[in-house]
Amino acid sequence: MSRLQAGAVGVTAVGVGAEDVVPRALDDLGADGRLVDLRIPDDLPLIHADPGLLNQVLVNLVANALRFSPAGEPPMVTASAHHDTVELRVIDHGPGIAEDRWDHVFLPFQRLGDLDISPP
Repeated sequence: MSRLQAGAVGVTAVGVGAEDVVPRALDDLGADGRLVDLRIPDDLPLIHADPGLLNQVLVNLVANALRFSPAGEPPMVTASAHHDTVELRVIDHGPGIAEDRWDHVFLPFQRLGDLDISPP
């Protein structure tokens, strides 16, 4: 994020298919990526995004979901269309983040270890 803000990383948004970018991100996770339940419909509009950055976001989110999912309850990645927008969801059954810490999740440089992930 800091490299993006500093302009050190270029962003080139193009139309990419969820059916292409999500499986590629799961492949990047190796054998663990095959544990993920993938539900991507065939008829989604293209996502307007930088493919490399979107891949990295997906890898990070799914890796986190895999790390905190209980045994036997793999995470799921779903996608749905809302008019011309695609919503991607990474769903897991992990402990979650305490509600009083939700406002800290998207602050720069926050790491999971910085937050109490136990539900209240």
